[in-house]
Amino acid sequence: MESAQIRILIVENEPDIATTLRLLLSKAGFDVVGITGFGEEVLPLLEQSTIDIILMDIGLNGPMDGIETAQQIHGSRDTPIIFLTAKADAATFQRAKATQPYGYIHKPFDIMQVQSSIEMAMSRYQIEKSLNEHRRWLSTTLSSIGDGVIVTDRLGTIQFMNPVAEKLTAYQQTSAAGKQLQEVFTIIDELTRASESNPVELVLKENRTVVLPNHTILVAKNGDEYNIEVSAAPMYDPNTSISGVVLTFRDTTDKHRTEELLAKTERQFRALIEHSGDMVTMVNRENKVVYFSPAFERISGFSMDEYVTLTTADIFHPDEAGKLTEKISFVRNHPSIPIFYQYRARTKQGKWLWLEGTMVNLLDDPKVEAIISNFRDITDRKNAEDKLHKSEELFRAMIENSKDGITIVNKRGMVTYHSPSNYNILGYTLEERIGKSFADVVHPDHLPLANKYFYELQQGMDRVDTFEAKAMHKNGSWIWLEVSAQNMLDNPAIQSIVINFQDITHRKISTEKLLKSEEKYRSVVASLQEGVIIFNKQAEIIDANESAQEILGLPFDALQGLTPLNLQWLAIHEDGTDYPGLDHPAYRTLVTGESISGEIMGIHKPDGTLTWVSINSEPLYRDGDTSPIGVVESFTDIPTRKSAEEEIARSHHRFETVSKATNEGIWDYDFESKTVWRNKILCDIMECEQMTTIDEHLPWFLRIQPDDYQTIVKQFHDAIDGELSVCSSEFRVLQADGSFRYYHDRGFIIRNDKGKAIRMIGALQDLTEHKNSEEKLRKSDEKFRAVVQNVSDVITLLDKDGIILYETPSIETVLGYQQDELIGLSAFDRIHPDDKESVVEVFANMLQNSGVSVKVEFRFLTKHNTYITLEAQGNNQLNNPEINAVIVTSRDMSERKSSENKLRQSEEKFRMIMENTLGGVSLMSKDGKCFYVSPSTETIFGYTVDEFMTIDRLTIIHPDNKAEAILRFAQVLSEKNLNLLNFGGFTRTAHGDGSNPTHLIFFRRTV
Repeated sequence: MESAQIRILIVENEPDIATTLRLLLSKAGFDVVGITGFGEEVLPLLEQSTIDIILMDIGLNGPMDGIETAQQIHGSRDTPIIFLTAKADAATFQRAKATQPYGYIHKPFDIMQVQSSIEMAMSRYQIEKSLNEHRRWLSTTLSSIGDGVIVTDRLGTIQFMNPVAEKLTAYQQTSAAGKQLQEVFTIIDELTRASESNPVELVLKENRTVVLPNHTILVAKNGDEYNIEVSAAPMYDPNTSISGVVLTFRDTTDKHRTEELLAKTERQFRALIEHSGDMVTMVNRENKVVYFSPAFERISGFSMDEYVTLTTADIFHPDEAGKLTEKISFVRNHPSIPIFYQYRARTKQGKWLWLEGTMVNLLDDPKVEAIISNFRDITDRKNAEDKLHKSEELFRAMIENSKDGITIVNKRGMVTYHSPSNYNILGYTLEERIGKSFADVVHPDHLPLANKYFYELQQGMDRVDTFEAKAMHKNGSWIWLEVSAQNMLDNPAIQSIVINFQDITHRKISTEKLLKSEEKYRSVVASLQEGVIIFNKQAEIIDANESAQEILGLPFDALQGLTPLNLQWLAIHEDGTDYPGLDHPAYRTLVTGESISGEIMGIHKPDGTLTWVSINSEPLYRDGDTSPIGVVESFTDIPTRKSAEEEIARSHHRFETVSKATNEGIWDYDFESKTVWRNKILCDIMECEQMTTIDEHLPWFLRIQPDDYQTIVKQFHDAIDGELSVCSSEFRVLQADGSFRYYHDRGFIIRNDKGKAIRMIGALQDLTEHKNSEEKLRKSDEKFRAVVQNVSDVITLLDKDGIILYETPSIETVLGYQQDELIGLSAFDRIHPDDKESVVEVFANMLQNSGVSVKVEFRFLTKHNTYITLEAQGNNQLNNPEINAVIVTSRDMSERKSSENKLRQSEEKFRMIMENTLGGVSLMSKDGKCFYVSPSTETIFGYTVDEFMTIDRLTIIHPDNKAEAILRFAQVLSEKNLNLLNFGGFTRTAHGDGSNPTHLIFFRRTV
C-alpha cells in the first residue's frame, strides 16, 4: 500500500509530539485522519473514520493507558497498532506484547524509523488478512465437496484430510497427519479381496494422474467398508518437481448397493417366472411380443420366433376365436382391468389344448409398458368335465383379515366375537375365547388400567386414547399390545364394546434397543477428542467427557456443579482481556436460545498453562418447550499457526489441485462483486468461461426444468436471507438433444460479522448416470414384479429345511392365506398326514439334484380348514446365488380330482349295473367292432366274454334274419337327428351248444 493511501490515527498525550509527528508523516505522504490523547476517544474515532493503522502512546490522559486501549480495540476489530513510548521497562513491554502489536518504537524516534515501521506493519497486516481469506476459502471448498480429499507430501506422508475423508477412513486428521498413506487409506479389490496398489506410489512413480477401477473397496479403521471411486493427481512446486499428491475419492456404496439390489431383485423375479408352470407373455403397444416364458415353449411347442409369425387362425380354435378377439380388444381399450378367459389353442404338433388365464393392460404403466397374459394348461380338467358332461367353475371367497386384532365384548366384558387375526397375534381360536372375560389374558400388572378403561367405557365416556398392556399368548408368553376401544352398546346393530389392538412387541424391543443405543452414544461422546460439556437449565455443569476434563485440566468432580459465573479457571479473550462469565457461550445460549460457533477463548489451567480453544454451543429443548432446558458445549484446541507466506501458497495450491482432481464442478460465487469462478469441469458442463458475471451464466439456468428452477431459486434465497450455512438441491437441466441431465448442487455460505451472506462456495455433481441406471433397474424390477403378481399358480420359495421364504399373492385366491401369513413356517405342517411322508421324501431327493424339476401331488390345508389337492413342481435353485431357494409352483387340482372321482364313480356304477343285468349288453363302434360285453352274454349266447368280442356278430344270427338285422343296424347309424333309438326284433340265434332259442335284440345308438 502506498504512503498516500495509508490513513493514520495518532494517540499521543503530549500535543507537541503529536503535532510534530503529524507534520512529518504528512510530509512523508501519509494521511493523518486524527489526533487524540485519550484512550476513551479512540473507538468513537474508529467508528467515524476509516483508519488503516494507529500510532499509540502507552502513557495517555484519562483512566485508560495505551495498552488497555489496544485491548479494547482488538475486542471488536483488527486494526494494526504500533506503540510509541518512552517507557522501556520489561513489565510494560510484556503487557504491550500481549496485545500483539505490529511494532514497538522507543522515544525519541526517527521519522524514517516510524515510516518503515508503518509500511512493514501494513505489509504484515495485508499478508495475514490474505492468509485468513485463503484459509476460509480452502476450508469452505473442501467442506462443500462430497469427495474425500487427502493430501500427501512427495514421500507419501499425509499432510491434510478433509471431513469426508475423516468420516470414510475413521481417522481424524490430527491422528493421521504424519502417517504413510497406506496406514490410513486401506483399499482392496471387491472381487478378489486382494490389496490394491497404493495410488500415491503410482503417481510418484509414473508422474501422472491415476484412476483406480470402480470395484475398489476402502476398509476404514473401524472395519467399515465402502465402495469408492478413486483418483490421485500430482502437485508441483515452482521448479515443476512433484511436491506431493492430492488423492480424491467418492463413496459410491449406496449407488453400488442400489444397483446390485435392483439387479438381484430383477433376476429373482425373472427366475420365479421362468420356473413357474404358468405360460407368460408380454406384448407391447405395437403388438410385438417382448417376453415369452420358457413354460410357453415347453407346453405349446412353439419357439418365440415361430410364435410371432402365427395368425389368430393358426392358434385359436374357431369356436373361441371371435370371443377371444373381443376380449383382447376390450383389454387394449380398458387399461388396468384384468379379464379372465378360457380358450383352445393349437400346439405345434396340431393338438388342441384348453388354456385359461388372465390378461391385463399395463401399457400406461411406465414400469411395465406391456399387456401381460398368463395362462395354464387345463386340458386334463376339461377332458374330465367333457366325459362327465358337466362344466362347473369353483369360486372361492376371500376374507380380508386385518393385521390388527378385533374383539367384541358385551356389557359384562365377555367375548362374543374375535377376528381370525387374533389367532395370529395371541394364538387363540374363536371357540377358545367365546363367553370368556377379555380380562382373562391381561397381565396382572396392567389389569387395573384395563379395568378402569373398560369401566369408563361402560359409563358412556368417550375414550379416544390408547393404552399399552401385556396379554398372555396361548403358548404362555407375554405379548405387548396397544389397545383402544369404542363404546357401541347403544348401537342396536352391535350393542357391544369393540376393542382394537395391535402387537407392538417389536416396537417395545426397538425402544429397548434405542435405550441401549443411547448408552452407546454416551460411550462415543466419552471417546471423542473434542471436549464436550453439558449444562442444565441453571447453567450448572452436569456432564463432561474425558477430553473436556483433559483440555480444562480439571477432573469431573471439580467441574460438576460449576457455572460460567464461578468457573475455576481464568478465561480471556484473544486480545488478552478478561472473559466475563455472563459472556460465556453456554450462558448466552441458555439466555437467548441461539447457537454460537467458533468462539475463541483462552483458558489458564490450574497448572498455569494457557490453552486456546474454539467453542460451539447448542441449546437443548424438550418437546413443547420454547426456552432451552440446557446447553451442549463442544470445544477443541486451536493448533499453532504456521508461516503466513507458506500457508497462503499451500492454500492456493491445494485449492487449485483439489479443483482439478475432483470429479465435481467447483464454483465460488462472490455476492459483492457479483462474479462466479468455476473449475474446468464446471466450465465444460455450463459451456462458459472460468470467471463470469452472474448475468453471463443465466441462459444455462433457464434450461433447468421449470418446477426444479422455482424450487432451487426459493431454496437459494431462503438460505442466504436466513441463517443457514448450507444450501443443497437436486435439479434437471435440458440438453440439446431434448434429454435431461440430473445434478446435485451444494453450497456453503460465508457471512460477515453482521451475518450477511458475502460469498458462497460449492460443488455441482452429475447424477445422471446413477439416476438412469437406477431407473432402468427399477423399471425392469417392476416389470417382472408385475408379472409375478399376476401369475395364477402359487409360487413359493423354500429354504433347505422347507421353511417358507416367499409366497406370490395368488396364495390368497388358491389357499385363502394372506401373502405373508405363512412366511417363516414349515411348508410341510399343513400337508395332509397321509401325504406328508411321501412329499418329504420327494423334497429330500430334490435337494440332492440341483436344477432338476420334480412333480408331486398332495392335499394341503386351506385357511378355511379344508383340504384341496395341489400339483406341485419343485426346482432346486439353492446353488443359484440369485435365488438361493427351492422354487415350488403349485396348482389347485381340486376340480380335476373331483371330476376324475366323479368319472371313476360313474364308471364303477355303470360297470356294476351292467355286470348284474339279466339281459346281455354289448358296446360296438360304428364299424361293428365290440369293445364291451356284459357277463350275462355268456348265459344267453353260450360264448365267453372274450370269445364274443372276437367273433363276427352276423354268424350267430339266423340266415332268415340277417338281412333285417343289417338293415336295422344301418338305420340306427343313419338317424343322426336322434340321440337315442330303440329297435326290437325276434331273431333265432345259434346257441353255442347247437340249439336255436329265440332272443329279443335291441339296437341302441348313443351319441
